[in-house]
Amino acid sequence: MQRDTFRRFNPVGHFQTATQMQGPYHPHGTDRMNAILATNHAPYGTVGYGVNAAITGIFTGAHTAGQTHIGTVFGAPNTQHLLQQPNTWANNRAVAQVEHAYWRGVRDNPNERFGNRFAATFATMFTPGMRAGIQMTFGEARRVWNNH
Repeated sequence: MQRDTFRRFNPVGHFQTATQMQGPYHPHGTDRMNAILATNHAPYGTVGYGVNAAITGIFTGAHTAGQTHIGTVFGAPNTQHLLQQPNTWANNRAVAQVEHAYWRGVRDNPNERFGNRFAATFATMFTPGMRAGIQMTFGEARRVWNNH
């Protein structure tokens, strides 16, 4: 009985089903799910492939806590361009710098909600170099998981 309950509670599986059903991406949302959707179609071998896996991992663990408007970062035309670049350290770091700058702005904004500033303080502890490594590691894990 407990095993069947666990099978029904499968946020990663439900997320994967939802994103597979999604069509072409049209940036419009601002939440973490929108960040996932903004990176969902990046193919293996691109920066976005690992970024998508990293954001999905954050979503699985934190859901919407501290998400602020992170979807705007990944839906932005400049970031969309960076996400399609080859999966190199320099390209991953470029995306990580954009995201890190965003979180610094949230952290330093006195008009932002306390919870968002708190989450941004945590997020800025991960330097662009650390983020690049995390993205690349998550991308490799995703590749193995998907048997690429």
